[in-house]
Amino acid sequence: MNEPESSDAKQRGPVVAIGASAGGLRALQDLFGSLPSDTGMTFVVVQHLSPDFESVMDELLAKHTTMPIHIMKEGMPLEPDQIYLNSPKAEASIAEGRFTFDDVSKDELRLPINAMFHSIANQYGQDAVGVILSGTGSDGTKGLKRIHRLMGLTIVQSPESAQFDGMPRSAIATDHVDFVAGPVEIAELLRKHSVKSVSQSEPVETWTDEGLTGIQLIFSLLSKVYGIDFAHYKPTTVARRIDRRLKLSRFGSLQEYSEVLRNDAGELDLLYHDLLIGVTKFFRDLEAFEVLRQQLVKQINTCPTGETLRVWSVGCASGQEAYSIGILLFEIYDELGRTPDFKVFATDVHERTLEIASRGVYQPSEVSGLSDERSERFFSRQKNGEIRVKPFLRNHLVFAKQNVVKDPPFTQIHVLTCRNLLIYLQEDFQAAAIYSFRFALRDQGLMMLGPSETVGRLAPGFDVIDKNWRLFRKNEHPISKLHGSRAIVERRIENRKPTTLQQVEHQSNFAHIPSVARRLISEFVTSALLVDEDHNILHVFGSARAYLSGHSGPLRGSLLEVLGEESGKTIAIALTKACHFIGSEFRCSNLKLCETADARTADVTCKAFNTGKAGQPIVLLQFFDHGPSDPNGEADKTSTGDTESAPDLSNVIQDEIDLPEDIAIELANARESLGATIEQLEASNQELQSTNEELIASNEELQATNEELQSVNEELHTVNVEHQKKVLELEEITGDFNNLFNSTGVGSILLDEQLNIRKFTREATSFFSLLEHDIGRPLANFACKIKIDAFSKKIRDVMETGQEHTEYAADIDDRWLEITIAPYRTNHQVRGVIINLIELTQAVEQWKNRLEPNKKETGTDETNA
Repeated sequence: MNEPESSDAKQRGPVVAIGASAGGLRALQDLFGSLPSDTGMTFVVVQHLSPDFESVMDELLAKHTTMPIHIMKEGMPLEPDQIYLNSPKAEASIAEGRFTFDDVSKDELRLPINAMFHSIANQYGQDAVGVILSGTGSDGTKGLKRIHRLMGLTIVQSPESAQFDGMPRSAIATDHVDFVAGPVEIAELLRKHSVKSVSQSEPVETWTDEGLTGIQLIFSLLSKVYGIDFAHYKPTTVARRIDRRLKLSRFGSLQEYSEVLRNDAGELDLLYHDLLIGVTKFFRDLEAFEVLRQQLVKQINTCPTGETLRVWSVGCASGQEAYSIGILLFEIYDELGRTPDFKVFATDVHERTLEIASRGVYQPSEVSGLSDERSERFFSRQKNGEIRVKPFLRNHLVFAKQNVVKDPPFTQIHVLTCRNLLIYLQEDFQAAAIYSFRFALRDQGLMMLGPSETVGRLAPGFDVIDKNWRLFRKNEHPISKLHGSRAIVERRIENRKPTTLQQVEHQSNFAHIPSVARRLISEFVTSALLVDEDHNILHVFGSARAYLSGHSGPLRGSLLEVLGEESGKTIAIALTKACHFIGSEFRCSNLKLCETADARTADVTCKAFNTGKAGQPIVLLQFFDHGPSDPNGEADKTSTGDTESAPDLSNVIQDEIDLPEDIAIELANARESLGATIEQLEASNQELQSTNEELIASNEELQATNEELQSVNEELHTVNVEHQKKVLELEEITGDFNNLFNSTGVGSILLDEQLNIRKFTREATSFFSLLEHDIGRPLANFACKIKIDAFSKKIRDVMETGQEHTEYAADIDDRWLEITIAPYRTNHQVRGVIINLIELTQAVEQWKNRLEPNKKETGTDETNA
């Protein structure tokens, strides 16, 4: 749960990642047009672009901002007050403050916004800002959630102001959005955030009495709605995150904010998720996992064959560490040549992150640190680009909600990991959690904490294996001597059964029974068992082991598993009756308890006692020995206890057990039929599961196809918008050219490569009979009014040689013209001809008229002139 800190946060302002798709051009123009160019922020814009499309977004945005605009390139560093646009031919992300690229496959659905948001969140943490603008589909939603989890700022364009509201609505539905606003309002929010970003805000002020009242109200609301008492957390941690929400929500005081939370469930929910943000990744601190690997090998080697290795991952967040442990165990079992037999219980108090962990679906950037071998073996790539944990690994993990401060722990755990959770709890509650962890661990069990965490006052209960990575082993130090912590958790443990997700191996801790009481029990109860109503053995007194089959080693589990088959059935009935009639004693006489050569017979009495809890009686089974059975089935009738008042159930039970032969045969047939039916049902269930998986896979393929079509549609729309923009620019250029073309006063005709008319001026119609609809027709089809030889041939010669030709000629009205035939070039190639016809006669007359007044004033002879 440690929060990442950006390496260069002091050198630059926040890094703003902007995701836009269809309809996003106008939103981007409005946003940057309203944003100052000296905010100190870095802007990374990601759009949906076809790999075959050359974007002109840089040209379009340059008209609305003075900030430099760059197309991302491999290794390019991020600088403040700059705008970076994604390349359409590669999927970009950020590593160590520079852009890096992955090749784009045309066969995969691309989610470039998600990829960029994830990398910026991981790189810059609370200095990251995510902005979602207009677009369809859901790209950017998961990346925005990642930014929010790492305490970055998240902003979404309001659906009402977006041309396409699919992406904004998808992001808003996650409840991980800080602000919803129009593009101009987003620019103002970014400006304010740049002036005083959350990560660089002033230290949280010391709360006054009014502030403390507000905090108490906030804690009360959170406890009432979500069942979590944040008073257990360190004040600095809680204060910093409440202060973040206070600044983002723009309320004046803590008291005012607490009153808002009382009436605004949405803001309370945002605060709750801010307080429980967890940070994790696969194989975080590789050296720590190598140390853990060495000890796991020893644990597996000492684990008896057939016994499942139980691991508890506490505070698992979104599951990466729990899956890392599972991967590590698979690799160890492979090295040892053994079939993997383990179960990882992964718990957290945050339901939403548990949902992510349970699904086992992650972004490619989240598994990028894994080796290729691990990625291929344990993960599969989905068609939508996401990475999913393979079922064989997922089946070894169980995810559940659990609060280590108040909920009872698991039991019989071999290995427990709780990294970077305790540092957020106050000292007393850290000790309470450690006490629960020790209670959960079996003898010689392992416990790994975060590198900044210690076992504190409970140190005598653990042996240190690795001091650097906080790896401990539970020792045999009596729990009763671990002073200081027991009082905190005793109230929540002593009246609860241990939490389990599978069958729990019941056990009881008798450390609270004074030694004198234990001696008295051993003195007067010479041979007995203490069991619960579910037949689980809680404690053994005296020589009771002698009556149980397979009684070597620790005695745990169900009583019926350590009794003979027939005696077990008999005692089970007696136990049921004893639990039904609390305080009454029931006797079973002459039971053969051990089906061995030295089998012993005994009378067994069952008496239930009320423990003070409704429906939870406890039963005392006492054995009164008759000695070894003789060959004739007779046994010594001597009893070591007075049980004459107890009703004898032996005959009744034996009558129920000794069934007639025909009924026994019928029962056997019924059992075989039932077994066959069960097998058929299991086979049908497997077929249904297989069909369901196929349907799920088909549904995922359809969803991926739908998202791909949406992405293509967005790209087409973006291309269309840019083309429309280009068309408008071309229309403006064409209008400028036409005005210039027609204002020259020169007769001009433009011909294409086939010498067909493309364009002409009004003056040209004086020499050729041309009308508007003649464009596209050959010039040779029109009568020429100019007295010039081989005019068409001269035009073709210019077309072929590329050499300009000029000559003078008169038309049928005796007007002298300067005729210029020039090549029309495009990209250094002749693509047509331009004919310019300049009338000289009228120009000469005008020149003479201008000279005439000068002649009269100077008296210059006209001839001399």
